Amino acid sequence: MDVPRTKKESEIVSKAKETALTALQHGFKLTEGQRKLIEKMSPEEKKVLEARVSKVRSVQEKAYLQQLRSKHQVRPRRGGGEEVISTPQLPVRFPATLKKVHPIDWLPQYKIFLNMTHYPWTNAASCSNFSISFKPPLTLQKRALASFPSSGNTWIRYKDCKGRHEYYCVLME
Repeated sequence: MDVPRTKKESEIVSKAKETALTALQHGFKLTEGQRKLIEKMSPEEKKVLEARVSKVRSVQEKAYLQQLRSKHQVRPRRGGGEEVISTPQLPVRFPATLKKVHPIDWLPQYKIFLNMTHYPWTNAASCSNFSISFKPPLTLQKRALASFPSSGNTWIRYKDCKGRHEYYCVLME
C-alpha cells in the first residue's frame, strides 16, 4: 500500500508514521515496516510530524502531572518547590523523554522529577520511613566499584555505568 486511496487508508498510514517516529524518539527497535515508513518521509513531512508528536507528548505530560496533583502525589516541599511521591500502590511513571537526557539538560517543566521520592516499603512499619530519591546533579562523589574476576559482577558494573549515561565507564577484565 504505497499510495493511500481512501481517507481511512491515509489516516492509517499517518498514524503508523506517527507511531514509528514516536518509537524512534523513545529508542525502541523499529520493525522493518516502520523503518521503511520513516525512510520514505520527506524532511519537511518528518519535521511537521516531529512537531506534532512533541506537542501531543507535552500535552500528555502536563495532564499526567495534573493527575498526580489530584492524587496528592505532588506535594509542596518545606524549603520551597514541589516533590513527587511514589509508592508501590501509587507508582509514578517516569517520562520516557528524560531517560536518555542528562538531568542537567532537562527542560524546566521536567525538573520536578528531580524531586521524586519513592517509598518502596509502605506496608512494613519498621521500613516505611526509608525512601529512594535522586541526588541533585553533580553532587555525588566519584566512586569505584571493584570485583574479583569471574565473580559475576560484570553485568552489575555494566548496568551501573549504563544508568550513569556511560560517563567514564571502563570495564577491565
